[in-house]
Amino acid sequence: MSTLKANPLQGPASGFWGEVTSNVDFCEFNYVRTPYLAEVYSSLSSLAAIPPVFLLYTSLPAVPTYRFRFLYLCMVAVSLGSFFFHSTLTASGQLLDELPMLGLIMGLLFCLIENERERKFRGLEVMMLIAVAGFVTVYVWGGHYLIFNAGFTLLVISYVTWSSIVVGKNAIVGHAWFLTAYILWGLDNAFCPDIEAIQLHSWWHILSMVAVARSINALLWYRLKYILGVPCEIETRYLIWPSLVLQAELKEVTEKGEKHAVTKDDRLKEQEGLLQT
Repeated sequence: MSTLKANPLQGPASGFWGEVTSNVDFCEFNYVRTPYLAEVYSSLSSLAAIPPVFLLYTSLPAVPTYRFRFLYLCMVAVSLGSFFFHSTLTASGQLLDELPMLGLIMGLLFCLIENERERKFRGLEVMMLIAVAGFVTVYVWGGHYLIFNAGFTLLVISYVTWSSIVVGKNAIVGHAWFLTAYILWGLDNAFCPDIEAIQLHSWWHILSMVAVARSINALLWYRLKYILGVPCEIETRYLIWPSLVLQAELKEVTEKGEKHAVTKDDRLKEQEGLLQT
């Protein structure tokens, strides 16, 4: 694989994981702080999303649909893959970082396309899997990071544009977080090595995961509220982290001419049934 840009920072030629074989490097001294992690700050910041993903599960009072479970798993896979990549800076580590990213963006697109009660395109996930396999084959054969970067950027632009139109404000908020993270990464590339000390690539990891969490919650919010008819809103907790809150309030219904109060537990049971569709 050919190198897109060499790291201008000097460090040992190799560490515990051997020589650097990835075709992209970042603005951090390699194997200077420890021989076991090529890029310490980028490695550790990659794991920042894992505890909040657990909060995404526990903050929901009802079980989400399986497609959103897949997106949560992709977030964890991206975090672990990124950790392994920045720890080793090997070609295999780079693929373990990039493949979950493709899975995540394709999963987001799938949830955006299949946003009705009934499936629109049977076998869409299979076609997406074949497309990803074909793209990865071309990328590995071509051996240049720009191939991945161009393809992934095109998918991201497609998702951002489409979801902004369909989902609206809640999606756009997530995109704003992603743009902020991307700008920090761009500054990191443009002014390296002068700003190595503030580790902007690490902030890219953290803020981009916030953006992904907001995107997932925006899609889930749209599906619940406007497709399944489950009242819900997105709240911000811990300053930046999104949380979906279902509004299980008491309401009056009429059944056989008599009024009955629907309790919170009854409403949650009803919502759990809807969420499985």
